[in-house]
Amino acid sequence: MNWHVYLKLILIFLITAPVLLSGQRITGRIIDSRTNAPVEMAAVYVDGTTIGTVSNEKGEFVLEYNNTPKAIVVSHINYELKVIPLAGHDTQYLRIFLKQKFFDIAEIAIQGKNRRTENLKYFRDAFLGKDIWGRNAVIENDSVLRFKVEYYRDNEFVFMVSKMKSIEVAALAPLIISLESLGYTLHYDLITFTEKYDSLAGVKVMHIAGKSYFQPVSDVSAFKQRSFERNRQRAFYHSPMHFTRSLYRNKLPQNGYLLFESEGSNLVKTGFRSFYPDSCNCFLRSEDDAFLMGMAGKYFILFYYGYNNGPVDLTVRNLLPAESRSHFVILSDPCIIRRDGTRPANSILFSSQIGAKRIGATLPSDYDPQDKAKEANRKSRKGMDEIYDDFYKRGRIGN
Repeated sequence: MNWHVYLKLILIFLITAPVLLSGQRITGRIIDSRTNAPVEMAAVYVDGTTIGTVSNEKGEFVLEYNNTPKAIVVSHINYELKVIPLAGHDTQYLRIFLKQKFFDIAEIAIQGKNRRTENLKYFRDAFLGKDIWGRNAVIENDSVLRFKVEYYRDNEFVFMVSKMKSIEVAALAPLIISLESLGYTLHYDLITFTEKYDSLAGVKVMHIAGKSYFQPVSDVSAFKQRSFERNRQRAFYHSPMHFTRSLYRNKLPQNGYLLFESEGSNLVKTGFRSFYPDSCNCFLRSEDDAFLMGMAGKYFILFYYGYNNGPVDLTVRNLLPAESRSHFVILSDPCIIRRDGTRPANSILFSSQIGAKRIGATLPSDYDPQDKAKEANRKSRKGMDEIYDDFYKRGRIGN
């Protein structure tokens, strides 16, 4: 079952893990819950980061980190994925029991089996993205994917470009994704991928959930490493992660963003008002998380000003590049956003330019640009009211 690809991933784990970090550590042993035998070659990682390792022939592992994670993930091709919350656990030594994985492959694979090439292309576009980052990403073991697809019948009268009514995707093993432009190999444990037409919203709604670990590509030239870093910066700025970090830190204009809240429930037919965390009592911040309260169902329009090498600080600049415009809607109450730029699945639904960045443009949550935007640390000269007044004078949007 694609063991050659899985072994390649484990080899990269073994090469990169010892040099990732030097700080605190979690040790433990991974055990088969039925036989009590040690589980070798299990990936142990902190979700969404470059922090990971692999268990040895005795099932033992050592995971080093700088900042204490809230949970660790244990993944193996033959076992069910397991997430271990660390709160209340003795992290000096963990005993982790895994359950063997069983598949009903026929049930998963039977529908849409004659359209696999079409289904694969649809999944790649939706999952990796159709932008430059998605096109340059490669799923190395796409043979582990299984599709369950429902199509519209010929007698159904629908105004849809695609005849695909719904799609569910399962993976028999962790996906190994080469992010060639960004210099990472991504280990992705797919939990859920569904897309269904929502008659009330009038659009297809996609739900993606999974756990991931980024392995930096090593043994390349200094020139190639600089190329990776430039591409990572381009992918990072004006991304969901960059926006979420800026929102958490209450630094939206310093990072090139202006945000407007819809005054009704329809993006097209209603007006908008300026929005920033200090403008309402709905934004609560803790050490690692922030909460947007009572905002579920709210629509926003987002303007971004920046260049390839980073955003423009709107508190110090008067002459601006052309803006990029995106939309998003908050789906949960409270809506949780985190210091590192991550969000619980489906808490915010992005569209337009920022929403086009999918897994192919994803960066680890511990990524930090080496070249900060040059104006990011300058002393602010404009207040929020002045920034929005200048925007309205340019006639971009009505208030």
